[in-house]
Amino acid sequence: MLGPFTTPFSEVPLRMTLTLAREGSEVERRAVFTCMLSKIDLRVSWFKDEDKLQASSKHELVDMGRMHKLIVHDLCPADYADYQVVIGSRRLTGRRLLEEAPLEFTIPLTEQTCKEGDTVIFKCEVTESDLPATWFKDGVEVSLSDLVIASVDGKTHTLTIKDAPLDADAEYTVKIKDKESKARLHVQEVEANFTLPLSDTTAQAHESVTFTCEVTKDDADVQWLMNNEEVTPSNKFKVAKEGRKHSLTVVDLQPEDSGEFTARVGGNDTSASLTVSGVNMPNVTATWYKEGMPITSSDKCVLAVDGDTHTLTLPQADLEDEAEYTITLGDKTSKALLLVEEAPLCITQPIQDTECLEGETVSFVCECNKENVPAMWLKDFYGLWTVEHDAEFIVKINGCESKARLRVDEVAAEFTATLKDVEGREGQDIELECILNKPDVKVRWLKNKKPLTPSDRIKIVCDRYRHYLRIMDTIPEDEGEYTAVLPSKRESTNKNEKK
Repeated sequence: MLGPFTTPFSEVPLRMTLTLAREGSEVERRAVFTCMLSKIDLRVSWFKDEDKLQASSKHELVDMGRMHKLIVHDLCPADYADYQVVIGSRRLTGRRLLEEAPLEFTIPLTEQTCKEGDTVIFKCEVTESDLPATWFKDGVEVSLSDLVIASVDGKTHTLTIKDAPLDADAEYTVKIKDKESKARLHVQEVEANFTLPLSDTTAQAHESVTFTCEVTKDDADVQWLMNNEEVTPSNKFKVAKEGRKHSLTVVDLQPEDSGEFTARVGGNDTSASLTVSGVNMPNVTATWYKEGMPITSSDKCVLAVDGDTHTLTLPQADLEDEAEYTITLGDKTSKALLLVEEAPLCITQPIQDTECLEGETVSFVCECNKENVPAMWLKDFYGLWTVEHDAEFIVKINGCESKARLRVDEVAAEFTATLKDVEGREGQDIELECILNKPDVKVRWLKNKKPLTPSDRIKIVCDRYRHYLRIMDTIPEDEGEYTAVLPSKRESTNKNEKK
């Protein structure tokens, strides 16, 4: 029997590591000393040079078991020194908090020139990452918006000015910490031009007509002229402006108002002619033309006159009717261009839900408003290659579609040819056959009303519509009544065997 024994254990030596990290935000910059120990529950003291540190708002002491931290808040020049951690007689040194290098611009802002309405990007780069920056325009802090965007990506700071207006011409300054960089932006004015010119028009005497144009700038001034003479706003001529849209309305038209009207902005002009017809004469004979060819009234083109009103009506306009139409009344002529937009394809008669019996023929029919357009037919969103028909059918024609449900009622299986009584001799092969109206129906075979099990000698065969019971090398025990059973029908026969 062994007596008591002891095993000596040696104490695990203490291991210490000390790291330093700088952290910063818009609120403060701080230093974090982290000491990792191999043991827990040890008393840790922190020293700055030779002075022991106590917990305060300046020095935060954190004990997390094996991890101890000293956090120095609101770094200032007085904080730059040697820091030590002391545990019993162990002292770990070698971490000195040094003053950071001053911030510098490695890529300053550069002077830029752009045209009114361009996008301008000011970009600079500094020696530190992710610092907040403030942008100024002529000494006033820039108001950021969807058109004025400031961003920072690491050490790169960017100010983007979209659709630069004339008043964006200024000196821009970016200030980061106590450093700043400046650059000038020169914005060149772009001369206003017309985006919507004037259009020729014809009107009757005593009516009013309005000429309308649009320009590229909101603050552009438009000058109106008639036959190269400036138009002064009055009861006769009314001038209006709405944003970039400018209009001139001429009221109570007289034949002498016919002429050329011009809108001028900067050095750009747009002109249009005004034709004023004389006092209308009722029942004047009119002649209509299509592309210069005379038109006669028909079912497709109806000409009518009601007093002094002449009309040409196209009851069902098609693409071939697109042309220039002209009407002449005496020595007066008026023209107009008819543009016919092609009607979008649509299904005018959709397919309909249908029910049928199994085996019947079913047709889905739809109509669209265009001829000879290819169609794609789908069943439950797949092509028509599956055999099951009780489903949703879809026809797709150039982006249009129509859906319908087909319900197929199953027809019960029935015998179209029944079993026949058979006589045979012992050792002879016997075959019983019946025919159904549906293919591949599962048939159960009975002998004397008991299920018949296939074997090497008794074969049960299904060939689509035909079902066979084959008995090989018959024996006396094979004699009996054999029945073919369907879900709802039954056929039987007596088999008599001669020996």
